Amino acid sequence: MKKVFFLLAVLFFTAMSFAQEREKTLKQYGFWDNWFVQGQFGAQRTYSESHKYASFGDKLSPTAALGVGKFFSPEVGARVQLGGWTSSNYINGGTYDVKYLNGNIDALFNLTNIFLPYKEDRVFNLIGIMGIGYVHGFRDSDENVHATNMVSPRLGLQAD
Repeated sequence: MKKVFFLLAVLFFTAMSFAQEREKTLKQYGFWDNWFVQGQFGAQRTYSESHKYASFGDKLSPTAALGVGKFFSPEVGARVQLGGWTSSNYINGGTYDVKYLNGNIDALFNLTNIFLPYKEDRVFNLIGIMGIGYVHGFRDSDENVHATNMVSPRLGLQAD
């Protein structure tokens, strides 16, 4: 019994020394370090009730976003993002656009640093995104589009 207790104690203190060594190798950052600003621009395709009747190009519409975030450690960060533009929809043989604005809060997980040894000067990182957002679609009196509000879950990958 004494041998088992001694072995467990040795394993425990060995694991603690490895954890301390890892902390010593990571640079300690202050509150104002590791902040970032992101700009995004792209295209999206909306899926709605009648999307199967529209061609791929009929439903493409522009989207843009601006985000601010911070990495708290090499593995974990957070971001606040505001985006929007238009969303093309298809109904009764034609398309119509809905202008929208969305806000998001995302948790960011640097998968490269989680699964590979940490390197401060790494050129490529794969970031996992998980968050929640709120979308407001604006009313358009010309096309009889009503205002909409919805909560939107977010899950994705970002190549950095």
